[in-house]
Order: sequence, then structure tokens, then C-alpha cells
Amino acid sequence: MTEKSLKSLVSQQLKRNIDQMGTSSLCRPTVYQNLAVVGTDDPADPDHFTMCVDIKRMMEDGRADPLAARPLPVSEHIRDVRFVAHDTVVAAQGDGHVVVYTLGADRLLKQRGSIVDAHTAEIRELAVNLANPIQIASGGFDNKLCVLDLSQVGRVIDTIDLKHTIGSVKWPTVNQSVCLSCTLDAGQYHLFDLRSRMTKPTFQATWNKPLYTHERYSDYHVLLGFADGDIKHIDMRAAHLSLTTQDPYVDAIGGIEYNATQNAFLVSGFTDFTVWKMDADQSARVWSHSSLSASALQNTSNFSTTATWISPSSVLVSTSTGTLGIYEQDWNAFSSTR
Repeated sequence: MTEKSLKSLVSQQLKRNIDQMGTSSLCRPTVYQNLAVVGTDDPADPDHFTMCVDIKRMMEDGRADPLAARPLPVSEHIRDVRFVAHDTVVAAQGDGHVVVYTLGADRLLKQRGSIVDAHTAEIRELAVNLANPIQIASGGFDNKLCVLDLSQVGRVIDTIDLKHTIGSVKWPTVNQSVCLSCTLDAGQYHLFDLRSRMTKPTFQATWNKPLYTHERYSDYHVLLGFADGDIKHIDMRAAHLSLTTQDPYVDAIGGIEYNATQNAFLVSGFTDFTVWKMDADQSARVWSHSSLSASALQNTSNFSTTATWISPSSVLVSTSTGTLGIYEQDWNAFSSTR
């Protein structure tokens, strides 16, 4: 990854910006085909809910009308949500509980059960093992990384206390059933081999600054997002040779998602979100960034985004001002070597 060509950017083409839902900050949405689930994540909000949104209807109608989004009131704010299957969603509540919801044909969420004894404090992130979807991982403010079994709601398969707050948890697209990774706010990246108990990491690396998120997008390559806007690209076979650049628009990086089809990655966090394009030599540059964030910043000093890919060219973004937006990335807008 290099810092070259950062001038090669274009404002994203807004496909649909969904009207404000009359709520506070929304957590990162989770997507399955044409459906998305999102929840309120501000603990100061007096009312909390999760809801399922029909993305196709959002794109057609331009707003999340009552038929496309039907909120379910919940007792706690929601830090993270993940689809496990087309009819099953897990959510990390502010009280440290992992709640399992079923999703009916009517798009209504119904609570099926919860895991209450895995964590003693708020969970920051959940991850689903796509090779074995009944297995999820969780980590957060109690410093514990947990592997949970949804086939027996409440069963903790394995856990380890990492002594620092866990910011992100991922099962990668490679070796899904074997390797689990996480980052610690203290500046550490850990990789665990789940063929044995989580007593110590198979791989670890440390930096002297807050590290919030990561994406392991191949067997050896990892992207890391830091609180100061830095992005590091490491090859775990030679981690001391990490390459570093800084996102010019995202001040503190809270999320990174890789797009294998386009060999690109999506960065979100405080003040903006950006799309980066990677070249064959693993160098990368900003391809585009949002144009709505600048106006939003005029109204709040803590504007943040959380973003996820919904297709190789489309991004679903939730914000701290309670909006959902769908953005379309035109990969043919200009040459990637410009």
C-alpha cells in the first residue's frame, strides 16, 4: 500500500439516501440478499429498536417506509448485528447479551433466545463463521474473546481473556472454520487456530497506538485500521515489513471490509467513508469517498459512518445521525491508473 495517487478520487454517485428515521445513531447494518437489519446504538437514546429493511424497496421508493422497515422495540441499544442465515440474526446488546432473532416472511424480527453469560460488559463486535454458521465469535469491553454455539443457545465453546478491550472480531473468507482473528484497542492483532483451545495466539503483532479494526482478506494479508486514520497492510509471513498510508477523509477508522470481486476495500469511521482500490502489487489508493458527510458535519461534531458492501458496486451506509444510504460505485468512471 502506498500513498501515491490520493488525488485520484471522485465523489460517489448517490443512488438512494433514505429519509431520517427519527432516531439516533444506527449500528453497522448486516445484509442478506435484498434484506438488511440495523439497530439503534446510542445508549443515551430513550428508545431502542432493531428492524429489517427491504433494500430493493428502499432503492425503488427512496425511503424506508413503514412497509419496508418495521421496527422491533428492544430493551438495550444494539452494538452489532449479523445475519447467520436467511431467517436468523444475532445482535450484540448493550448489556453484554447476545440475542438471537428469527426473521419471518413478513420481515418481522422475533426474539428466539439469548446468551447471557458469555460477557460481563458491552460487546463491540460479532463475527459469524460462514463455513459453520451456528458458530459465532464475540469480543468487547470485558476483554474476553468468546466462541459461541447457536445450536445450543447459551453454550460457550471457548473463551480467552486478552487483558485489553477488543475492538474487532473476524472470521476471514479463507480458513473460516480454522482461524479467528481480533484486534485490541491497545494496538495488538491476534490470530487464533481453533483446532486447539485459545490459550495463546498463533500469530500476533503490536503497535504503540490504538487499533480499532481489521480485515484478513487472504491467507497471509491483513488490513489494519487505527484511531489516527492510518491503514496498515501486513503480510503475516513478514509482518515487520508492514506498509502504511493514511486515509485522507476518515479521521478514526472503525471498519474495513474487502471486496474480492473488485479487489477493493471499504473504510468507515469518524467523519466519512472511503473506497480504496488495490492494484496487483498490493498498492492502494482512494478511489472515491462520500459527498454527504461534509454537509452532515455542519450539524454535529461527532459524525460517524458504518458501511458494508451489498454488491460488488454498491454500499449500504448507516450514520450517527440516524440515516441509511445506498451508494453506487462506478468502477468505469475513470482509469484506475489515472
